[in-house]
Amino acid sequence: MKPARASAAMDRSFRRMLLPASLAVAAFAIAPLLGMLALSLTDYHLIRGWSGEIGLQNFLRLFEDRRFIGSIYVMAALSAFGVAAQVVLGTAIAVGLDKIVKKWRIARGIFVIPFAVPHVAVALIWLSLFTPTLSPINAFMALFGIEVPALLTTQTGAIAAIVIADTWA
Repeated sequence: MKPARASAAMDRSFRRMLLPASLAVAAFAIAPLLGMLALSLTDYHLIRGWSGEIGLQNFLRLFEDRRFIGSIYVMAALSAFGVAAQVVLGTAIAVGLDKIVKKWRIARGIFVIPFAVPHVAVALIWLSLFTPTLSPINAFMALFGIEVPALLTTQTGAIAAIVIADTWA
């Protein structure tokens, strides 16, 4: 009989230990999410306040906004090309490493580097690589007379730059 009591007491103590974390999640994640959802259903303006209308007009207006449609296109392109590049490149690397890892053990360490470098440093490195006046890639290509397009100056180029950087990271 004692093991059942001990188990029940242990369950209660585990639940009590989860209480602070559950309260933190409720306070800092769930409550703001519900607040944003409620606010999205109103016509609240920061300066003018709230006129009292509640409904889905904000969401219906989204489909008339060209910026929203453009952002959906950009996110779809980033998702499609980014995931495709990561799956293809990841599979190729995994298959390649499976064949050579017995001979070249340092390969495992090389492919862990993107996880160890802070994201801010990675962002600055990619920014310098994509900036035409700073890029060592552009300087190297200029030696051979090849002009590399400035990826960050057009929408298509920026999407390509983000896919390349996101695939590396």
